[in-house]
Amino acid sequence: MTVRTRNSPLVLDCRPDLRALCPVCRADPTDATGAVFLDRDGVLVENRDDYITSVDQLVPFTGITRILTDLVRAGFGLVIVTNQSAVGRGRLTLRQTVEIHEHLVDLLARSSVPVHTLICPHAPVDGCDCRKPAAGLIRTAARRLPLSLERSVLIGDSLTDLEAARAVGVPGVLVRTGRGRGQERQLGAAPGSVTVVDDLAAAGAMILAGT
Repeated sequence: MTVRTRNSPLVLDCRPDLRALCPVCRADPTDATGAVFLDRDGVLVENRDDYITSVDQLVPFTGITRILTDLVRAGFGLVIVTNQSAVGRGRLTLRQTVEIHEHLVDLLARSSVPVHTLICPHAPVDGCDCRKPAAGLIRTAARRLPLSLERSVLIGDSLTDLEAARAVGVPGVLVRTGRGRGQERQLGAAPGSVTVVDDLAAAGAMILAGT
């Protein structure tokens, strides 16, 4: 685990015991693999308007490990890219945020689901280049891991997720969980066509059907 400076995200590598399962970790750097970029709150776990501030408040959606396992088996690397501005707003320390997030990583690991993670801890006023809708998290992942953006997809519950994906030419899928249903009503203001599905399972099934 490494903690970077203000304009760089926090990066959590795959757990050592899961690297043999991870398409990204197994890949030859000259043969980049595709990734499924995943927002955290509202996609993998239930969203809270007042931020997730403890492990007890981190509630994964039912059945996510099944579809994530299927995506890994199909050769996709899994990369969580998440804004966690509670740190920048002074609601949580970076250490607390990492502990909460590591709990999710551990839960996925128990089902042999390897993930890489990039977190932006900054507040909107910080003007960093990693907070979505900026694409710094995605660009950093592509640079540090053997990932092909041309073969990747992003799943999110907000228009900012989709804007970050669009900025680097990655297709985005909006799920109706979390903030997604409310965001769907705003799609008239969003350029380009947007794919909308009910949840992570539906998004994953669509991705697998296209492989």
